[in-house]
Amino acid sequence: MDLIKTPSIRSMHLSKREGLAPAPPPTAGSLHLTPHHLIFRPTSGDELWIPLPILYSVTRNPPTITGSPTPLILRTRDFAVYELSFGSSADIDGVWDSLKALCTGVAAEGIEGLYAFFYEGERKGDRKGKGKAGWGIYQPEKEFQRMGLGSRSKAWRTSAINADFEFCPSYPADIVVPSKISDTTLSYAVKYRSKGRLPGLVYLHWANLGSITRSSQPMVGITQGARSIQDEKLLEAVFTSHAQHSHPRQAFTLASPSSSSSSLDSQGGQIVYGAQATNIIIDARPSKNAYANSVKGAGTENMSFYKNCKKEYLGIDNIHVMRSSLNSVYDALRESETTGYVDRNALRQSNWLSHLTNILDGILIITRTIHLYNSHVLVHCSDGWDRTSQLSALPQICLDPYYRTAEGLAVLIEKDWIAYGHRFADRSGHLCGDRVQFVQGRGDDTSAQQAFLASVTKQFSPNSHAFKETCPVFQQFLDCIYQLQRQFPERFEWNGELLKRLQYETYAGKSGTFLFNSERERAAFKARERTKSVWEDIFDEVEVEGEEVKLKLKDEFGNPRYNPSLDDPDSRQLDADQGVLLVDPQDVKWWFELFGRTEEEMNGRPVPESEREKTVTAVTVVEGVEDDPVLSPVAALTSSLGNLRPTSSSPPPLPSAAHLSAPPQSSSRPSSPSSPSARAPAGLPLDLPSQAQVAEAVSSVQKFGWSAWKTVQKYGQEAATRYAESQQQQREQAASPSSESGHSRPMNGESSGGSSWRAFGRNEGASELRSGTRAPAPSTISNPWASADEALSSSSSRISTATPPSPTKTRSAAPSLDDPLAFDSTSTSAKRSADPLSANPWDTPSTISKPAPPTSQSTRPSTSYPAPPLKEQPPKGADVDPLGVGFS
Repeated sequence: MDLIKTPSIRSMHLSKREGLAPAPPPTAGSLHLTPHHLIFRPTSGDELWIPLPILYSVTRNPPTITGSPTPLILRTRDFAVYELSFGSSADIDGVWDSLKALCTGVAAEGIEGLYAFFYEGERKGDRKGKGKAGWGIYQPEKEFQRMGLGSRSKAWRTSAINADFEFCPSYPADIVVPSKISDTTLSYAVKYRSKGRLPGLVYLHWANLGSITRSSQPMVGITQGARSIQDEKLLEAVFTSHAQHSHPRQAFTLASPSSSSSSLDSQGGQIVYGAQATNIIIDARPSKNAYANSVKGAGTENMSFYKNCKKEYLGIDNIHVMRSSLNSVYDALRESETTGYVDRNALRQSNWLSHLTNILDGILIITRTIHLYNSHVLVHCSDGWDRTSQLSALPQICLDPYYRTAEGLAVLIEKDWIAYGHRFADRSGHLCGDRVQFVQGRGDDTSAQQAFLASVTKQFSPNSHAFKETCPVFQQFLDCIYQLQRQFPERFEWNGELLKRLQYETYAGKSGTFLFNSERERAAFKARERTKSVWEDIFDEVEVEGEEVKLKLKDEFGNPRYNPSLDDPDSRQLDADQGVLLVDPQDVKWWFELFGRTEEEMNGRPVPESEREKTVTAVTVVEGVEDDPVLSPVAALTSSLGNLRPTSSSPPPLPSAAHLSAPPQSSSRPSSPSSPSARAPAGLPLDLPSQAQVAEAVSSVQKFGWSAWKTVQKYGQEAATRYAESQQQQREQAASPSSESGHSRPMNGESSGGSSWRAFGRNEGASELRSGTRAPAPSTISNPWASADEALSSSSSRISTATPPSPTKTRSAAPSLDDPLAFDSTSTSAKRSADPLSANPWDTPSTISKPAPPTSQSTRPSTSYPAPPLKEQPPKGADVDPLGVGFS
């Protein structure tokens, strides 16, 4: 009580915000502070108890212009927002200082200073929590017998090697291991796994005895060469446990798990599983994180030592990334209180839904491996108590209908989270003095900056290590269950209120269920005798005469749509799935009920059922790039670049964002919105891409187009240079006296006056010296970028119709080299453009080939590719090599 400067305030007002809806009128009442709660007692109505451990941030703004204090804003980890209004600055100063002292000094009292240990006095003499609805809801021996351990399968046994928690402090007292492996072998294998968390069984499938085992990372070291024979034998025994069941497969019923299904028993004969090895080692981490851990002596399995299995990385990020992701969600929701709308772009950038998708991907892999491939799965991350708990528990919900009942969910959480050592005390921050952000405004809009500064300050505070251990791992687990329940609303006995209640209890510290890091700590602090179980508030015990006490889920947590008949493994309905759920990892949405918002605020406008069906149908018609609304502009640009050839037109401009974001319209006439050309095709929804998608598509198209244009421009320049050189040699030959004396010999029937060969220069004997025969010379320069059909048709037409001009005409048409203005009047390539990109590198004169018609000359553009500077003229009569092939 020394930390509380203002125990109570008799007159104040409190209001609770509900999303973006207008805040209700403040309620008058009194405020009381205790070491564990902030209690508001209204003048009429029920009290409001706010546990201090559930606070996320406390914000205080400066007084108004008139000097009156502004409300104190409390934000909680269950995403509630409270405004506390006080009459004087002294009152708000006292509450601010008291809350800060209580929250930062929580670690001084230790774990026994939390409210769960003080709540025992209120329930003294009440033995309700000691029964089946309390700590006794999970009994390991009974649960594994329900799976078939000892009856359907003889391949597993329960080891008491960890009875005193010395073998592995974070594991339960009873560990289920293969029957082939002795405790002596376990004592050696435990040294090879981080924190001594060796592979232990958590699930045995009801249909084929496929198993889920969990562990921590192996200690392979930086060289990846360290190995353990005992660990390898242990995994070999796990992966070959299929053939050791006592009799053929038996299906379970929810009422009597040990009973068999007659339709399945009638198959007869011994069933052998695992003939094709598809066993998987799931490493939940990104591969780079796994290899980074090898520097510290850990790492991942060297698969050359583990037979009949493969390994898969899931790429799920560590606790630091997850903590930052949820903080980004808090920041986006806090900003919405100022802007008046939820920024869904900021929510998307938090990557919270992306992390859920990664987890659901792993769930689907594990579910298929066990149920469809009749195989085994080993799951681990780094230490095996965070991501491993998610990936071992969630597939069991998909595989076994029992875990989709309320009692089964309680057993699952007790088994895979509490017994196997998820660090609730560290991840929830029960003893972290920096878990609550205290933000004090400065008179301007700097709340976001203040929150960021407070989070950075935590990194360097004395309690920074405790803060870095906090992470919403269990909240992610509940969010994944919400996604499953949203996809299969009739397959779960409970509703969303139960999940919200569990998320609240994780941080509130009211019960001892989510208070410790391991079973060893629970035993040391005698949690089962001194604290309350969370399941006492979830279930009621119903005593039936002549039968054992049964559990009944409270009505407020029940799902009225629950239909257990859908989980019948013997069902022959068309849509029957044997009670196994295959989740869609891409179908994730924001849990808007938990975040205290509406679905439209966080997920956008709900899509009607009719439109949703059309959208699903339209997705299946995308069979190629031309059908993709995002990739089709790239394909069109690629096609146009591939068909480029020497023309007189400039290159087409790159598509802009306006062209990509709107449907294409006819260029002949404008299309009205009501015209058929402006409408979307029948059966396809008009789903335009977002602004970010358009910008990304435009950027990629521009980058690709610019790169292709530069490449084509380079080859165009080289072609223009070669052409200018050949043209220069042609003029030189036409003006030289030797051309009149018939320097060129006729070949292949060509007349001695033919100028086609002389158009390429005077190197007449080069090919003759190489092969002894003359090859026919081309009559014109062909287009290297034209298609094969175009080149063939063009060349054939020229061969059949073109006649070589007479030497006299050639000489008269050739300009004089002494006249520098001759190139300006006869060649468009001599004109230089101010913008090199506006020039067409394929706009070349056609003096070599057949002269073009006058109409084409009149439509030729005024700008063209500039001609290169003339080189020094060779001596008259000397052989030249315009093609660059050299003389042999």
